Amino acid sequence: MKLKKICAQDAERRTCYVRDYTSEHGRSKAIIECPFCGKRNIAYKWSLAGSGKRCVNKTCRAHLFWGVAIRDMVPAESEEGK
Repeated sequence: MKLKKICAQDAERRTCYVRDYTSEHGRSKAIIECPFCGKRNIAYKWSLAGSGKRCVNKTCRAHLFWGVAIRDMVPAESEEGK
């Protein structure tokens, strides 16, 4: 499924929760569950606080930040009907 980016004012926003994730290298990572598709993502805390991370689900690709998720990608229209 192909996705296309939509403008920021049309994007849907939802609250998301970040949990600590302890790895063998310390506490620099966190688990964040996408509120749109429910997929668990592991991300660096500094990344979530800065530029964010895209959901790993290929059909979702919501932009995840610390405390908020933004769905700015929607399915692209099929070129077959045109």
